[in-house]
Amino acid sequence: MRKRFLNIILSVFMLVVFTVSGTACSDGKETDVIETEVVKNPVTVVACSDFQHPSGNDASSRTVRSILRRIKNSGYQEIDGFLCAGDYDYEYEETAEGIQSLVDVVQKEYETLGKDRMIFTQGNHDEAFSEGLTGEGANDTSEYGVFVIHEDEYAADGGYFGAVQRIASDLEKYLQEKVDKKYKRPIFVVSHVPLHYSMRTYRESCGLYSEYIFEVLNQYARQGQNIIYLYGHNHNSWGYDDYLGGSSVYLTKGDIIYIPQIEKNTEVPNAQELQFTYLNAGYVGYSYSENAGANKMLTMTVFHIDDETVKIERFGSTGPCNLKAKGVWSQYSSETAATYGAEDSYLEKIYESPQYMEK
Repeated sequence: MRKRFLNIILSVFMLVVFTVSGTACSDGKETDVIETEVVKNPVTVVACSDFQHPSGNDASSRTVRSILRRIKNSGYQEIDGFLCAGDYDYEYEETAEGIQSLVDVVQKEYETLGKDRMIFTQGNHDEAFSEGLTGEGANDTSEYGVFVIHEDEYAADGGYFGAVQRIASDLEKYLQEKVDKKYKRPIFVVSHVPLHYSMRTYRESCGLYSEYIFEVLNQYARQGQNIIYLYGHNHNSWGYDDYLGGSSVYLTKGDIIYIPQIEKNTEVPNAQELQFTYLNAGYVGYSYSENAGANKMLTMTVFHIDDETVKIERFGSTGPCNLKAKGVWSQYSSETAATYGAEDSYLEKIYESPQYMEK
C-alpha cells in the first residue's frame, strides 16, 4: 500500500516536471506543450529619430535627456520599449558610437529598460551592418509587433525598385501571418525614409518607390491590422515636410496622403486615403527650416498601449506639444498647392496631443 502511494506521488511529480519544462515524451519523441504567453499590460513605448548633431553626440544627448525628463514628469515613470528611426552619426563614420550614446542617455533616465527592448533602424547617415543596428524585418515583442526597414534597402535617394519590392513582399508575408493569427496588437513599422511625396522626391528621388510599401500597409490596415508607420529624415533647411507640419507630422485613418508616382519628375503625386497611423518619430538632433511659420521643434513620441487603445503623445523639452503642427508651403522649395493637386486648406489641420487609436 505504501509502495503504491509512493508510486502515485512519483507519477504526479513527473507529470508536473514535464509540463513545466515544456516537453513531454511519448514513444521516444518530443511533443511540444503550448506555453501561455506573458504579456505586460499596459506598456509604454518611446520613439525618436535623427540623433545626429553637427556638434556631436553630447549635444543630442542633452536634448534627449531634457525631453525624457518631461515625459517622466508627465507620469511615465517606466518605459517598456524604445524605437529610433535612423541617423545616429552626422559624419557618416561613427554609427555605433552614436547608437551607444543614445542607449546611454535613455538608460540613465530609465534604468530598467534593457537594450534588447530597443530598436535602431539604419538611416542614410549610418553605415550598413554597424554594431547596434537591429536586424531587418520582424522584431516583435510579446506586447506589440515591430517590422524594421533599413535605408540600404528602402533608400533615401530612391535606390533600386527591386529592393523596395522585396521589402514590400517581406512585409506582406509578415502582415499576412498576423491576419492568419487574428493578431490585434499594434504593429510598428520603423523606417528612416518616409512614404509621402515632397520636393525631396522631385529633387533627390527620396521615397520614389514608396507605393510598393504603402499599398501593402493600406491593404492590411483595411483588414484590421493596427499599423503605425514611423519615419525620420526630413529635418533639414529645405523644409521638405513643412506642408505636413514641419517637424511635427501626424496623419491617421481617413486623412489624405500624397504618395510619389514611379517617375521621378511627375508633376502631381497620387492622393491616397490613409488607412493606418503615420508620423515622424520626433527629431532629437536638430531641425531647421528657412520657411516662416514652419514648426521646427525637437520632440519624441510616447505610445501607451492598453487593452482598448493606443494613446499617442508628442513631447518637446518644454512638455507636451501638438502631434501635428499647421503646415506651410515651402517657398524655398517652390511649393504651391498645385504641386500636390491640393487645396490651401490642406495645410490647416492640427492634431493636438494626445490622440487615441483603437486596437
